[in-house]
Amino acid sequence: MKQTLQPRLGQQLAMTPQMQQALRLLQIPAVELKLEIQEALESNLMLELVEEDATAAPDAEAEAEAEAEAETVESVDWEEQVLDWSSDSYSGPATGADAAEWQTAAPEGLQEYLRWQIELTPFTEPDLRIALTLLDSIDDDGYLHVSLEEIQQALLPELDASLDEIEAVLHRVQLFDPVGVGARSLAECLQLQLGQFPERTAAVDCAERIVSEHLETLGQGDLKRIAKSLQVAADLVEQAADVIRSLNPRPGTQAAADDVGYIVPDVLVSRRDGRWIVELNPELAPRLRINPYYAELAKIESDAQDQACMRSHLQEARWLLRSLRTRADTLLQVATFIVRHQLEWLDQGDTAMRPLVLREVAEALEMHESTVSRATASKYMHTPRGVFDFRHFFSTGLAAGNATSATAIRAQIKRLIAAEDRTKPLSDGRIAGILADMGLEVARRTVAKYRESMSIPATSDRRASR
Repeated sequence: MKQTLQPRLGQQLAMTPQMQQALRLLQIPAVELKLEIQEALESNLMLELVEEDATAAPDAEAEAEAEAEAETVESVDWEEQVLDWSSDSYSGPATGADAAEWQTAAPEGLQEYLRWQIELTPFTEPDLRIALTLLDSIDDDGYLHVSLEEIQQALLPELDASLDEIEAVLHRVQLFDPVGVGARSLAECLQLQLGQFPERTAAVDCAERIVSEHLETLGQGDLKRIAKSLQVAADLVEQAADVIRSLNPRPGTQAAADDVGYIVPDVLVSRRDGRWIVELNPELAPRLRINPYYAELAKIESDAQDQACMRSHLQEARWLLRSLRTRADTLLQVATFIVRHQLEWLDQGDTAMRPLVLREVAEALEMHESTVSRATASKYMHTPRGVFDFRHFFSTGLAAGNATSATAIRAQIKRLIAAEDRTKPLSDGRIAGILADMGLEVARRTVAKYRESMSIPATSDRRASR
């Protein structure tokens, strides 16, 4: 076969390091963000803290130069929203709110994260049971190490599900975040992640072939052998290998719990002059800017190597500032929508919680669901009712179009049991009847499921314990 060089014009979307940084900063909690910023300050000479009395702003000429230089840097497409900040500083969240006290919180792991997503997915009752059984068999790395036949046996005798039904539910679980969870092998894990790439390119297609046919050879580093077997150019195999190396072979570790004894709320919610105010925690991150002296020095430095190094630091600093602004903007948008949606909860508590799912927020803010998921992961909101995880405000309705959330039903059940006659505790059927009188049609077994999820004993056990 004769080898030739042919020019080809095309477009492709790549996950640049800058985009990866923006996505990672959006997902990490406040404590990790502070560490990230501290490391950047120590490693990048272009960054500096803004002193409290510093009021100087970049002049018009410097700002114009920043914009001109920014045009030479590849632009970020943040879920199709154009976010362009030319200022060489990050002043941090809006000030004016009282700093929230840090509170202890139990860490959240992969199992809890997946269960939360399952509860927000419109499964039928049989499919929900299958999904929860699959969840119990997923390890901390995100892999399903039991066969579908074993899952089928575990469901008996309560549910007689076919292997096709179980596999269909598994495919839905495999679409959850983190991408690649629920895979039964390394190859399937990587294929799931490759399937989520927003645009098909030659490198991605080649990567899929390598993963399915030559994964062991890739592990040996024999790229020439792969290129010969696939009959493709060596440079394409190199690109495909880079794509594969960017994937996570242990996706479950992304949702692993950090053993942190305290939390820092990202958002503060307070009532002022009869209005609810939502703002970012001013204590969340220090105020940063680019050092004007070193930025100017990068333009006049005579030594080519030193100038290249300084310009590289300058570009990295600008990307960090933009990523921080993107994170702050996204968090504030999501938090504001949640507060507007759950105003009744702020006044009345969990009994007034309205149904809310990720898709609803994503559609309203014109974001992707995965962006909303990242923005709500390990984020906390300080309210007059206490500090709550963002996910506390998400809950499905009892049925399609129902305005009552599962959280509100749980709160009503807890309230009824707390006020019951201790000598004659309420049965699940009786609780269902009381809820029906309140206009809340809830099946008896649903009451039992919610009661068990709150670790409340059954009727007989509550009577015996008193």
